[in-house]
Amino acid sequence: MEYSFYVKDMEDCITVVDVYDSAALIGKDFEYLIEQYGVEAVTDLMPKVIRVLEQLEYLAAQSEKENENIVQLEATIRRLSSDKEERNRERQRYEQVRGWLELRYGFVHKSQTVRLRLRLCLLIGGYLFCHIHRDVFLITRFCRNL
Repeated sequence: MEYSFYVKDMEDCITVVDVYDSAALIGKDFEYLIEQYGVEAVTDLMPKVIRVLEQLEYLAAQSEKENENIVQLEATIRRLSSDKEERNRERQRYEQVRGWLELRYGFVHKSQTVRLRLRLCLLIGGYLFCHIHRDVFLITRFCRNL
């Protein structure tokens, strides 16, 4: 009698189909033993082998389910990583635009602040100007002298 089924690499997971293939080969070996030595030779062994094959089938099915879950989780991780990278790119674009706007409107805000201070200074000094045109420097200097 020759050894008729093979053991896959330990890194490979055994599948349900592998268990069925092994069971078929073991069945052929049982047939050979029965032909050579009679039914009595395998009567005690056959239920034990069948039970082990059933357990192996169950474990292989569980392994296949776990492998499917792993593949789904890896796909989810790739998608989330991609989403995170996209959000980072969007945040960088936002920061660039925000920086530009701060430069642009920060100057405007500073100018408005200066105008407000000048108005207040001129109001306190007895002069009320609603609009300041060209000579902002002279007016602020005037306010400091008050």
